[in-house]
Amino acid sequence: MPRLPGANEAAGLPTGLQMNPKGPVQSGEAPVTTRAMDDAEVRAPSRIPELDGLRGLAIALVLIWHYGVILLPVGSAGRRLADRWLWFFWSGVDLFFVLSGFLIAGILLDQKHSRRYFSTFFTRRACRILPVYYLTLALFFIGSRTVRLPTPAEAWLWGDRPALWSYFAFLQNWTMAFEGRFGPNAIAATWSLAVEEQFYLLLPLMVRLFSRRHLLGVAMASIVVAPSARVFLDQHIDRVADFVLLPGRIDSLAWGVLLAVCVRNASARSALERHRVARRTLLGLVWAFVLSIDGDFLPGQYVHSLLALGYGLLLAEVLGAGGAGRLVGLLRWPMLRWLGLGSFSLYLFHQPLLGLAHGLILGRDPGLGSAAKNGTTLLALVLTCLLAALIYRLIEAPFMRMGHRRAYH
Repeated sequence: MPRLPGANEAAGLPTGLQMNPKGPVQSGEAPVTTRAMDDAEVRAPSRIPELDGLRGLAIALVLIWHYGVILLPVGSAGRRLADRWLWFFWSGVDLFFVLSGFLIAGILLDQKHSRRYFSTFFTRRACRILPVYYLTLALFFIGSRTVRLPTPAEAWLWGDRPALWSYFAFLQNWTMAFEGRFGPNAIAATWSLAVEEQFYLLLPLMVRLFSRRHLLGVAMASIVVAPSARVFLDQHIDRVADFVLLPGRIDSLAWGVLLAVCVRNASARSALERHRVARRTLLGLVWAFVLSIDGDFLPGQYVHSLLALGYGLLLAEVLGAGGAGRLVGLLRWPMLRWLGLGSFSLYLFHQPLLGLAHGLILGRDPGLGSAAKNGTTLLALVLTCLLAALIYRLIEAPFMRMGHRRAYH
């Protein structure tokens, strides 16, 4: 496999930092004394390998949900077990949001006073996202007009032809919200990219204009008001709206921003590292509660809050563990990290390849329950992984290198 940069490196975090008790310093330089105040600012560690594993966990949840849970026959024993114990696997995207909030806020905080703050950030984001994203849309446009499948498979994969302008403008989540549906399965997952792109338009301004303390306050307020935002969107637009619009998912992103601020504060980071028992106890209690209930136990707006909290605590545990512990060891598992490093293309192409495989081979929409269906689903998974590796080598990596030629200073 080609060497892939980690989640930190791919997102543009600075390299060449080493940790010391007073915060990271440039290799070969003397430590810089932080300001003698309770909110002394420091830079976060630049290389956290476990974040690749967290991203791998996120895409694994998405794949298990779309390739497993929802394809099981309704009423079967397997489906009943999955609905009981795997009901929250749809929330892998929330873990992506927490990670995105943490990484993007961290980049912006570290480069806040840079001369090319805005231009470099948006150039690097464009190089990271647009090539593969627009390739996805182009393939959808061509495929939906040239690849004819039996009716059930074609309806599942291509659906009604959507207004592609909204996808090109990253506004498809708004059209989904007002239409009350996700559109063709081949590009339905792109709603989350629209949420992140809209987040990228707001956060750079906020980081540039606000102090870290004020940014922390905004993040905490976003976490608190998110359930009310979901109720409002549900009641005044559609149930889909609270799932796909930025106000409805702001708490997951805000947890990442909150942690990005905290690890750049000397006292907050020290407290996070010291209070290991409290940190792990709270993490365990939250996830024990998640596993003890089913998906219908709480209203939807609070389920989102619960899972955002759970993933925020999971990231906090990784950040506070200092590279040690069983969780860190699991997240450094090579296969999980590989999934994380290829997660962007895996996320964009797993649904199209699933629909194409079942449509071309079996002439029907995706499902599980027979040897033919199970084998076709497994084939789609293998093809998705191979395609993701190929796209990374040929498109993602070259464009990321191009983006990083644009320096902040």
